[in-house]
Amino acid sequence: CWSGGAADCSVDDDFVLRLDSFLLRGPTRTEPSKAVAVGDSFTLSILGLGLMDADRAALLNSSEEDAVCGNGSMMHLPGLSAVPGAGGSTKRKWSDLKLLEMGSYRICWCARDDRSTCDSDAEYNVLAGLLKIWGPTVQFHRCALGSSCTLTLRGVPSTEHSTRVLLRSGAADPRTSQASLSVCEAPSSMQTPVALTGLTNPQGTMVPESAVYSRVRFRPLRPRSGRIVQISELGLYFNGTRLDLFGAIAKNLPGGRSPAGEEPKYAVDGRTLTKFLDFMGIGFEVTLATPARIDEVSYFTANDNPRRDPVAFILEGYSHAEGRWLLLAAPSRLAPPMGRLQETARMPCTLADAEPDQARYLLGVPMGFTSGLSTICWERNTSQNFNVYAGILDFVGLKQAVLPTCYAGVPCTVEPITGSGLNDDDRVVAIASDGLCSAGKGTIGTAS
Repeated sequence: CWSGGAADCSVDDDFVLRLDSFLLRGPTRTEPSKAVAVGDSFTLSILGLGLMDADRAALLNSSEEDAVCGNGSMMHLPGLSAVPGAGGSTKRKWSDLKLLEMGSYRICWCARDDRSTCDSDAEYNVLAGLLKIWGPTVQFHRCALGSSCTLTLRGVPSTEHSTRVLLRSGAADPRTSQASLSVCEAPSSMQTPVALTGLTNPQGTMVPESAVYSRVRFRPLRPRSGRIVQISELGLYFNGTRLDLFGAIAKNLPGGRSPAGEEPKYAVDGRTLTKFLDFMGIGFEVTLATPARIDEVSYFTANDNPRRDPVAFILEGYSHAEGRWLLLAAPSRLAPPMGRLQETARMPCTLADAEPDQARYLLGVPMGFTSGLSTICWERNTSQNFNVYAGILDFVGLKQAVLPTCYAGVPCTVEPITGSGLNDDDRVVAIASDGLCSAGKGTIGTAS
């Protein structure tokens, strides 16, 4: 609009002659407006006016100092900065993008024309929007073999039930060297998952409240002594009330072997005078007559032989809502009553103290000999990618069995004891061969 002649060009009404028009082109907002999980594929859309095929976009990590579009090191994703976005002049869209590093990002835009080629970071000088990528904080974790192992990953909302972790063999110690993030990005065929007795790998998040389960599995991991396990009754509870398991169908898990009259059905018949016994120590599966919620578990000791009482076990429940088996409880240092036909303490089956910004993964009770450090790989869905690096897990324990030969009346030295995570506070004790390791200190010598 032009003003001239007698007008003094001081007010809008003086500009009465329309000469021409121009378009101030560029972005106005971006999508998605919600945070995206690290490792998830997403579509980035830039909305605006006069957008063109030649325009480009890049990302800038907001955690960097002086993180301003046009003044920083841009992240040029191949599917974003190198190709035109699909769409027209008011919306451009880039699909199948993925970020493996969480954080806050600025979406910076470059208008490509005769004066700008979008070849330098300085040309991406227009802020188009913000992008939030959430995911697990990289941490160092420790689990002792023979004990219940729970991973707590910060940065993952406890309400996200579809996340899982996978432990892969081998890792660089982040305390002494730079751990390689590419371990989780490599194809799964090139990586070996950690395999230990009592370890569930991969594993999903613990549920913050009780779900409805149609089946449960009781897996003893270790009796007081030997391999044979027995219980008189399995106790399942919800809101303080023990579930009536009348009509439930129980069967041995593969590999289990029970004598006649002591099959799994006698662990859910409501009577403590009967019992379940498994020569192989494998356990049993129960199909409930009516699906039920479970928030606590216990068992009743059998009529004889305390050596056969499980001191470590796993309870799993199948949830149709989740479409998978969930690890509900994994107690590892039980002290069952030495009295017969007595109930153990009740163990919780839910995550009662969940923080909103952290998720927990109950990995079971890993047993055996340690291989040292493992890499924690994470995913949000069931795509089997596990391409997000979440940290290191150190399995603390022995690398091999120590079987020294000692002679009466001669000083005996047990060495060397090798393992991972051993320290000066660890102790060993010798007990008689018919003793129970879980019952306390031994009777031969002293702990040293």
